[in-house]
Amino acid sequence: MTDDAVSAAPEPLVDEILGGTDPVRAAREGLPPRVLDRVSDAVFGPSPTADDARALARALGVSERTLTRRKARPPEPLPPQQSDRLLLLAETYDLAVRALDGEDRARAWLARPHRLLGGEAPVARLDTLAGVREVQTVLYHVEFGMAA
Repeated sequence: MTDDAVSAAPEPLVDEILGGTDPVRAAREGLPPRVLDRVSDAVFGPSPTADDARALARALGVSERTLTRRKARPPEPLPPQQSDRLLLLAETYDLAVRALDGEDRARAWLARPHRLLGGEAPVARLDTLAGVREVQTVLYHVEFGMAA
């Protein structure tokens, strides 16, 4: 890989969100609500559907109504648990981008049902920590060329 290829690679979403801040501290203090839209745009694309909004709410462990309220109150930071889960979603997205060589491929893979994930789309499994681990494990297998 050339230096140009390395410099042209997009900044990982987690790094963009954290901006050099310690992830534990950022989660404990709460991420700004604007990060919700940034993660949603990355994971689902710039025009998320109603199903995408439901998947994001489930991944954060909140109702769609709560998610809408959070977005409407920009100065108030997200609660620690939601911040932590948003970081997990961003980390999973970054892993998918790396493993699948691109953002579009990552989005498509996250949305498509997978037999190793009980026939569910990976994004649908991100509502539990166990599901996040399953999805990340499959992605590590893809990234490192192991049977998945």
